[in-house]
Amino acid sequence: MGRYRRRATPCERWVRSISLRLDGEASELEAAALERHLQTCPRCRAIAADTAATTELLRGAPLLELRHPVVVSSPGRARKQFVRRGAAVLVVAAGLVAAAGVAFFPDSQPRHASSALSFRNLHEQQQFVRAELIRLEPNAVIAAATAPRFAGHGLL
Repeated sequence: MGRYRRRATPCERWVRSISLRLDGEASELEAAALERHLQTCPRCRAIAADTAATTELLRGAPLLELRHPVVVSSPGRARKQFVRRGAAVLVVAAGLVAAAGVAFFPDSQPRHASSALSFRNLHEQQQFVRAELIRLEPNAVIAAATAPRFAGHGLL
């Protein structure tokens, strides 16, 4: 089934114009037409008064300093970031599994250098995992911990 998109009523369109006028972005023609509509429509007149009062209150309030920066990203960018982080989690998980295997089963280490990803020691393996994380997600800040934290927190 297709989506049905309802057309905006004239009053809904005028409400958008009220916001444009408050921001100084409405044209002279649009502002004049809005004034004419507000003279005949008590509902839109009430909305215009409420919106103007709220806008004035917000613009007059002092600015607050945020504790954490606000990051706004597009859905496509967020999806790509999610995929990159998922790949990074898989690389880290594979590294942890390999490290655990080396730690618990030291006899099963590869005996010759022709093995795929044969690391000489755990430090070399951790360097490889860090390099892969940086390659997959270059803008991420990677803090290596000795053990993953769970208590309600993710791995990354």
